[in-house]
Amino acid sequence: MSETPSPPPNPEPIVQPQTDGASAKSPIAGFGLRTLAFCIDGLLLAFLGGVLGFVFIDFFVGLGEWGRLIGFAIALAYFGLLNSRIGRGRTLGKRIAGIRVVDRNGSLISPGKSALRYTLLSLPFLFNGLVLPAELAVGPILAATTIIVFGGFFGLFYLHVFNKQTRQLWHDLACGTFVVREKAANIPIGLKVWKGHFIAMGAIAAVFTALAFSLGHFLKSKGINLDEAMALYKELNKAEFIKAAGVYDKVTTHVSNKQPASTIRHLDITAFANRPMDDYDSYAIDVVALAFSTDSPILDRDLIRVSVGHRFNILIAHGNVQRTFQKTPEQWRAILQQRSSKKEALEI
Repeated sequence: MSETPSPPPNPEPIVQPQTDGASAKSPIAGFGLRTLAFCIDGLLLAFLGGVLGFVFIDFFVGLGEWGRLIGFAIALAYFGLLNSRIGRGRTLGKRIAGIRVVDRNGSLISPGKSALRYTLLSLPFLFNGLVLPAELAVGPILAATTIIVFGGFFGLFYLHVFNKQTRQLWHDLACGTFVVREKAANIPIGLKVWKGHFIAMGAIAAVFTALAFSLGHFLKSKGINLDEAMALYKELNKAEFIKAAGVYDKVTTHVSNKQPASTIRHLDITAFANRPMDDYDSYAIDVVALAFSTDSPILDRDLIRVSVGHRFNILIAHGNVQRTFQKTPEQWRAILQQRSSKKEALEI
């Protein structure tokens, strides 16, 4: 009768848990070492992204915001694999800094947990500056992205600076991981995050949630019409020749000791093409013509500033080339009339 083989024993922890009080030197990687590792990894990925952007710029410009997923996949493979047991818990930056990622037991983590850890860290970077489709750039969804970006960045900054005992950031807390010195001998069993940090993180989330939902009321109180800006934003983003557009209604007050304060209302329109361009002037006029065809009341501002160009963003690297044209509504109408007259002459 054959015996069922017993499961293989768990691998020895890289860092042995400590049970007899605190060690003379903390095994936890400090602010400087983690910052150094992150900068090295960031520069490495940025260099790779820059090379890819230079070689495949036409393709990436055409992808628009979806290009972020390419950079996310590259970074996920880099951090997910190297921070796991496959890479012995060390990316290139961590190898140079002499630190590694382990769990509370001091063992290296699985690729799945490492991938989840990076995904949580990447969220504010992934949503930062994201141009949402017109139908999604409203209310709760816009507020949610604002909370993820600003709340995420401030939360990471707060824990990185002030969580001196465990140095865990919020993706470490969620996954139960620690970043330790490579030659660390132990992790104190009783090592815990001060409860006040969780209260502070909750306060940060509450503040940015309140700001996200009250921003619209604040802007309206300053004379900025969000409804009109959003309506024009939706129309511009429907155009096939525009990959992504933005509309910003702004009020600028100029204060001088010699003259009374003056207020200028100006409309900023940004439009990026779905391919690299050479004729910025014609493209800007096309964008303005589309804007004026909507008869939006927001076009009666003192100045209309139009920025056009092309860009790519693959998360780990981005680049753009653009030109800006600033004129009064009357000057823009004159340009459109002049172009219309030339077209009529050619048709005759």
